[in-house]
Amino acid sequence: MFINELLATANAHLAQQQMERVTERTLRFWLSEGHLTVKPTKVGRNLWFTSETVDEIIALRKNQSRLKSALNADKTYAVVPSFEVKPISEISEGVQYDIPHVEFRVVRDTTAKYGQVRGPEGVADLIRSLTDGLTDERFYSVCLDNRNNVVALHLCSIGDHASTLVHPRSVFRTAVYSSAVAIVVAHNHPSGDIDPSPEDIAVTKRLHEAGKILGIPLMDHVIIGGKRHSSFRQLGYL
Repeated sequence: MFINELLATANAHLAQQQMERVTERTLRFWLSEGHLTVKPTKVGRNLWFTSETVDEIIALRKNQSRLKSALNADKTYAVVPSFEVKPISEISEGVQYDIPHVEFRVVRDTTAKYGQVRGPEGVADLIRSLTDGLTDERFYSVCLDNRNNVVALHLCSIGDHASTLVHPRSVFRTAVYSSAVAIVVAHNHPSGDIDPSPEDIAVTKRLHEAGKILGIPLMDHVIIGGKRHSSFRQLGYL
């Protein structure tokens, strides 16, 4: 059965047992993390599952329900310390308070040198070198400086139809940390088809709007399929 039929069947069983339904996003996360031992087979660009996967989904949900119940039981008997928020005017001088310190760091791989990207062809060559021979889709964010030098490369998502699982915060996180002035996103199609899907177009528009808000424009979205590639900017979507 394909993924839609699988989810419909599994959620029907879960509903009978009054358990939380499973979304496609949750299912793909379980697959990527290895929580499902029965692996699907690929039929074109789609995944084909057996009925054994339904049993695994139900078992995972049951385990989650038990864990949630145990946590709720602990909360019932937990002792919550009293905490009072005082106005600044009532805080005594000389009193010291513990304030949590949060720090973010960008860890650079000094062995990786990507150089300058010149147009969609350069992006395609870069991502092709990372995805050639892979059977799953991978969605990348290529962060650029004002001379189109690659300052960071971020793998945002892995899995079939990876672009549907991409959120703007994941795509732009590394761009913000690396002080990028612009980004290009790209993903591979193992099937070799370089035509944008409706999901590809939708996620591109969403990232384009997010980039305008952040001041880090999305310059292009490149799809790589074998030795060929397509550019959203050249196709008129950007």
